[in-house]
Amino acid sequence: MACAFCGKPVNPHDSTVYQRVSGWEHRRKGGGTNAIALRKVEQKWAHANCIRRASRGLSGQESLV
Repeated sequence: MACAFCGKPVNPHDSTVYQRVSGWEHRRKGGGTNAIALRKVEQKWAHANCIRRASRGLSGQESLV
């Protein structure tokens, strides 16, 4: 397996690794969300550090397509 951001090997069994999921969220009137409905677990993985960097805009994010 390779990280979706840096392309380096990633161990999907490591507790610090992120797995990509998609689904539908229901927004509350006061903000935030309830649960994700029709949650789809994808076979895409990323290092925790790569996720932190991407969330800060410090690395390119993968395409949503």
